[in-house]
Amino acid sequence: MGIEPSTAKQLWEILVEADTLFIPPLSARTSGTQTSFTPAPVSPAVGPRQYFESLQDQHVVMARAKASSMAIAGFMSFRPSYRLPYEYSTALYHYVTTVIVRPAFRGQRITQRMYRSLQEAAAQLGEDVATRTWSTNAAHIGLLSALGFSETHRIPDDRGHGIDTVYFVRSI
Repeated sequence: MGIEPSTAKQLWEILVEADTLFIPPLSARTSGTQTSFTPAPVSPAVGPRQYFESLQDQHVVMARAKASSMAIAGFMSFRPSYRLPYEYSTALYHYVTTVIVRPAFRGQRITQRMYRSLQEAAAQLGEDVATRTWSTNAAHIGLLSALGFSETHRIPDDRGHGIDTVYFVRSI
């Protein structure tokens, strides 16, 4: 895909800011689609470098701070035509791998607008939208529920004791 340098710099800054808000931290992951969350060493000095590199092969929806601004308030990365790792059908999804909104811009429905934009694009291709999160991420799960997503798969204790990986799908 190739992200332009000024955008890449901002995406990197957002990932670094949000690194440890994720379970496991982004710096402990190799990509947004890895299927095993076996604890990996976290290297704050390197940051979420491998995760950032995996974004280079994805599509990105960005929310700007203002319509005329170049500053990114948040972003959503996704892979179109992605087959979920647990599913046995041939269904393909617009699969959301990352959603981050900078703290100063939270509470402005930015994530909701990015999901709606993605749903419109997915509908044009006849694909549903899928994502995953961790079971203690109440804010994201609440939003997904409000947007009509349904839980489709759960992997118990996948991210640590009492923290499940939960997959959600929104049919278009």
